Amino acid sequence: MSFSVTLLYDNTSMHPDCIADWGFSCLVEGDGLPTVLFDTGADDAILLHNMDALHRSPKEVDMVVISHPHFDHIGGLAGFLRANSDVELYVPYSFRGVRRATRVEHLNVPKSITPRVHVTGELDGKEMFLLIQTDVTRCLVSGCLHVPLEQILACDDRFSNPTDFVGGLHHYRDFTVLGKLNSVCPTHCSKFGEEFKLQHPLAFLQGGVGQVFKYE
Repeated sequence: MSFSVTLLYDNTSMHPDCIADWGFSCLVEGDGLPTVLFDTGADDAILLHNMDALHRSPKEVDMVVISHPHFDHIGGLAGFLRANSDVELYVPYSFRGVRRATRVEHLNVPKSITPRVHVTGELDGKEMFLLIQTDVTRCLVSGCLHVPLEQILACDDRFSNPTDFVGGLHHYRDFTVLGKLNSVCPTHCSKFGEEFKLQHPLAFLQGGVGQVFKYE
């Protein structure tokens, strides 16, 4: 089994036809997996433009997972749902007022959406995280990391041993755990992403819209 994580929205762009903007969104696709949109960036026009430039259609998305209701992660949600409302939407427990999705679930405890797709539920009323699992890979996806990484790893056995990481790190700079992972892509709000690159160049992956990371 293999899957990919495509960056659709980020502060920088690595694709000539994509637009960079403050915010985050990525798309998870793979064999035997639902297609999952994680966060929606700050602006629906930019999100949909970038999806089109990367030859991804909103109609291909099965599920949407929202990390937390800050504008730079949910700004594109309404526009996305106008393009495709036939999705399952998983949001933090405190996030209300979502319309149009076929099904909306508010989570404050860990949940396996499918046997290989897991979410933490909202931790400390701040944020929810996604983990994609294969037989050899456990990729943790973060919006901003508003809670300590150690808290995510301790919230449930399903999250205790990630092998890879993609997403925002906010002000987190204790690289003890991250430095042991196979790969780390600091995106969006990662204040110390360059510091991680200097300390762990072999694990570092460059972010930016258009980047596609493939996992087995």
